[in-house]
Amino acid sequence: IMATPCRTPLRSTGNESMLSVSQTGGKHKAVDLVTGKAKVEYFFDPSLLIPDERAETPFKSSGSGNASTPFRKDLATAFDANEDPLMTGSKHLFMPCTIIKPLDATDDDKGTVTEPVAAPTLVKTSDGVLHKIRDSSKLVKLVSPEDYLGINDVLHLPNVTEASLVHTMRLRYRRDEIYTSSGPILLSINPYKMITFPNGESIYSENIMLQYRKKTVAEQDL
Repeated sequence: IMATPCRTPLRSTGNESMLSVSQTGGKHKAVDLVTGKAKVEYFFDPSLLIPDERAETPFKSSGSGNASTPFRKDLATAFDANEDPLMTGSKHLFMPCTIIKPLDATDDDKGTVTEPVAAPTLVKTSDGVLHKIRDSSKLVKLVSPEDYLGINDVLHLPNVTEASLVHTMRLRYRRDEIYTSSGPILLSINPYKMITFPNGESIYSENIMLQYRKKTVAEQDL
């Protein structure tokens, strides 16, 4: 991720979300697309994983007929010793998740106890993976609709946290919106590919740069 003092370049927008965001009586709420019911989601925190869950590492075949070897390198050697490899290397970092049930609950209680509890809890991230965490009361709730939209400027989020910032940039990255504003600072993520508009025009074409320049000049005149 790179940060530069600048404004977000012009880019077409679109709103992707696992949920439908509706408005009732002037208030926004997140609605499950399958059940139509209001749904509460939280930012998944890998540091809360129960020890046996933390030990799991993706594996792949070594190709030599030997036992499988770890797919990823020991991240502890790649980052500062004070950083948690589970936080820096997890693909589920701050991904939206829902509470399934406390681990001490019975199967009959599934779906009835969905509030955070200061006890071991089973949660499910938005990609369908189940995780056991030690304390769901430490999870941070997503705010609807801002945390679901991938807005242009993260300073407009109702709660500006590491989790909401990372998730907003994740949503935008999936839409090929690699530039995000943080006030006067421009955050950018390397897409490792060429990005174009639906009509095939590059986001760095002379036409787009002129549009951006005109917009910047107009804002300065306000």
